[in-house]
Amino acid sequence: MTGHRFQFISRVLGRVVGDRPPRSSCDKNAGPDVQRSTPSDFRDIPGQRPNFLGIGAAKAGTTTLARQLSGHPEISFSRKGKELHFFDEQPITPESVAHYFSLFPSNIAVGEFTPSYLFDPKCRDQIRDVLGTETRFIAILRNPVDRAYSHYLSCRAQLE
Repeated sequence: MTGHRFQFISRVLGRVVGDRPPRSSCDKNAGPDVQRSTPSDFRDIPGQRPNFLGIGAAKAGTTTLARQLSGHPEISFSRKGKELHFFDEQPITPESVAHYFSLFPSNIAVGEFTPSYLFDPKCRDQIRDVLGTETRFIAILRNPVDRAYSHYLSCRAQLE
């Protein structure tokens, strides 16, 4: 059963751990010599650059999926945990980016899960500027009524 789970995870990540899927013929960046859109301020910063981000709704299963992914030998998360909130809680400078990159171990697929990146408009541009256009996203959504009820139960349990 475990082998099937890891095969599925590899397909979900678009084979970050292997081959890249072919680009669409209507992709404006389809040329072989296209440069990443990372600004020069961030391009040469050493360290492990994350190549995937988990985004989505709270109480939608991001923790469970991150736990499942972390069991794969070729997938790693930050040394500080699942949610770093790097792109939504601080100004982005070359120094902060260097620190951010230093939080990740070297591996084939490296990333973080911060659900709020999906909803914060400034995150989109900052993610593109720091990580480039090759970053993969794992979006997790949930029925809004079920999510709200789960959030209510979680809050209620914390009060008890």
